[in-house]
Amino acid sequence: MVGQVNDDYCDCQDGSDEPGTCKIILVVHICSPSSLCCAAACSNGQFYCTNEGFRGQYIPSSRVVDGVCDCCDGSDEELAKKQCINTCDEAGAAWRVAEAERIRVAEAGAKAKLDYIKQAQAALDDAEGAKAKLTAQRDAAKDKVAEAEGELETAKAQADANALQQHSNDAREVLKALDLAGSSADDLGAILVQLARTVKGGAPALTKLAETAALKRGVEEKNIGHIVWPMDVSEDAASAKDPGLKAAEASVAAAKSDQSEAQKALDALQDKQGKDYGPQNAFFPLDGKCVDFKQAQYTYHVCPYGSAKQDHTLLGNFEGFGENFSTMRFTNGQTCWNGPARSMTVKLVCGAEETLSSVDEPSKCEYTATLTTPAVCDDRFAKPIDVELVKDEL
Repeated sequence: MVGQVNDDYCDCQDGSDEPGTCKIILVVHICSPSSLCCAAACSNGQFYCTNEGFRGQYIPSSRVVDGVCDCCDGSDEELAKKQCINTCDEAGAAWRVAEAERIRVAEAGAKAKLDYIKQAQAALDDAEGAKAKLTAQRDAAKDKVAEAEGELETAKAQADANALQQHSNDAREVLKALDLAGSSADDLGAILVQLARTVKGGAPALTKLAETAALKRGVEEKNIGHIVWPMDVSEDAASAKDPGLKAAEASVAAAKSDQSEAQKALDALQDKQGKDYGPQNAFFPLDGKCVDFKQAQYTYHVCPYGSAKQDHTLLGNFEGFGENFSTMRFTNGQTCWNGPARSMTVKLVCGAEETLSSVDEPSKCEYTATLTTPAVCDDRFAKPIDVELVKDEL
C-alpha cells in the first residue's frame, strides 16, 4: 500500500518499500571525532536519487550521508547539510544526446534487419526453384557431353582414315619424285636394306641417302629438291591435325564446362541451404560479405561465413556462432611462432550497417573484435520508439 512506502518500517525483503528512509544517528568514535550516518529502515535498503533533469537512480543506503555526493542532485547528503553541486542538467544533457543516438541506431538497425529478413526469405523461397533449374541444366549438359563424346569417337575414326589415306598419297608422291613408283619389290627391298644399315641421322640423313640413290638411278636433281619429308609421319600426329577432330574435341570441352559450371552453382546453392543464418535467417545477407578495419599498421579483414585475416595472416575460418548469436567464432588460423593456432572472437552489436572496430589481442594469438550489423538488432524497434527525451519528464 502507498501508506507503507517510506514509513520507516521494512515490509519487503529487498527493502524496496523504503527507498527514501534515512534516519540520522550520531556515531561516537573513541579515537576520532563523532560523525553522522544514515540508518535505513531495512538492513539491505537503498536510497533513491530523484536527480531531476537527469534520470533517477538507487544507491545503497550505506552511502547516504557519508560525505560523498553520489546523487547528481546531492540529495544523498542533504540531511548532513553538505553542499553538493547539482550536476544533473549537465549529465542529463549528455545522456539525452547519447540516448537519442542509441535510439536512432536501434530504429535504423531494426528497419535494416527487416530488409535482411525479407532478402533471406525471398532467396530461400526461390532456392528450390533455382535448385530444380540448375539440376535440369546440369543433366542436359551431361547428356550433351555423352552426345559430344560419341561424335568425337566418330571424328577420331574418320581422322584416322583420312590420315591413312594421306600417308598413302604422300608415299606415292615421294616414290614418284624418286622415280621409284615402278620399282619392283626386289629393288625397293634392296634400298630398304641399305637404309637400315646406314641411316642414323633421322630425316636429314634419310633425305641425303634417298637423293644419292635417286641420282644413281638418273633422277633429275630438280625433282629431288622438291621432296618434303614430314617431321612426324605417325598416324596419330596426322589425325590430330584433322579439322573435324578438332571441332569434335572443342564440343566435348564446351559441354563438360557447362556441366561443371551447373554443378558448381548447384553445390553452392545446396551449401547455402545447409547453413545456420540465425533467427528468421537474419544473417543470410552476411554470407559472402566482408568488412575491413585498419588499425595501426594492420588491416583486418572479416568475412562472416568465411575467414578472418590480419593483412595476409589467417586468424581463423568461420566456425559458428556463440552465446545466442551474440558472437562469431573463427578458429584454426595460422600457427603462431612458438604458440597456438590463431583465432578470433567477434562480438556482434546492433548497427545500421556492417562496420568492424575494436580489434584487440587479449591473449597470445587470440584476437577479439566488434562487428555492428542489423542482423542482431531488435526488430521490434522498426517503428519509431515512443520516448521523449525532455528534461522535465526525466
